[in-house]
Amino acid sequence: MSYYEWLIKNYAEKDTAIGDLARDILSDEMFPENEGFKGMFDYLIWEGGACDRCIEVFKESWRRYVRETGRTEIGCRCKV
Repeated sequence: MSYYEWLIKNYAEKDTAIGDLARDILSDEMFPENEGFKGMFDYLIWEGGACDRCIEVFKESWRRYVRETGRTEIGCRCKV
């Protein structure tokens, strides 16, 4: 399961910061849902103009995704 699928499935209906992120991403037709951490992170920073809190929420959600699914990116040296 991709991060995007996991995020929407588990958080889009929740009234939490990660839920807010999930709904924002779901409504963004340009969000790179098939990218890995770096592609999504870069999009949020450069294209989405995300605030610092949004970036922190994204990083926390990515850590949860990795912890819950065991999936990581091969070769990703991104420290989250």
